[in-house]
Amino acid sequence: MISIFREEFPTALGTFEISILSTDSDAKASDAASVNKDVINVTSRSYQITIFRQLLDLNLGNNSSVLNRVAWCLFFQKSHSNYEKLKIRLELNSHDQEITQGPSSGQYLDAISYNDSKYQIHLGTEDGEVLMERAKARDWLPFRYSKYLNFDTQTRNIHIGSFTEYTERGFLTRVPNLRPGEKAYFHFILAGKHYDEDNVDTWLAVDMSKKQLLRDYTNILPNAHGA
Repeated sequence: MISIFREEFPTALGTFEISILSTDSDAKASDAASVNKDVINVTSRSYQITIFRQLLDLNLGNNSSVLNRVAWCLFFQKSHSNYEKLKIRLELNSHDQEITQGPSSGQYLDAISYNDSKYQIHLGTEDGEVLMERAKARDWLPFRYSKYLNFDTQTRNIHIGSFTEYTERGFLTRVPNLRPGEKAYFHFILAGKHYDEDNVDTWLAVDMSKKQLLRDYTNILPNAHGA
């Protein structure tokens, strides 16, 4: 697979890199990418892809805050029936042995924590339960995928739990196979601040829903809330 989109985000613990990987070697960013650096459009063999990056409010309320906070919202629309597989990878590009990292998930949230005893970061995304509910509501996921995300343990059902899995240093999301006209959406949020073992601000800062992230951007992304 080749990278059809890649962006780096520097932090006190090292650089995080987000990329979209495709089996299509002819995919390219559209000219619109240069118009607004926070909204990038990519055209591949089968998909129209929009990447929306936003710097989020550092103030969480209740005297809580973080030092940096960014979200990547990724929209996929299948435009042609050509065969193509897509993956999203978001990882810390560092092998610093002093950095401790591991899963830090909660209800409706898949998250990873990173710290070096001086600085701490959380990286978060929607978990399988949220994806299931969005599929049921036809909210930027096909309804037919709700049955694969329902955690049903009955042997007659094939279940995958989530499209997202943990990697050694971050997340890997496999964009589900879509039919022409179908859509999929995923987001990732990163937040950091000075290390405090008992402080959960960075975890709270990445615990956001699609609706919360996009409610103020209907003028930029007019179809973001549609099915």
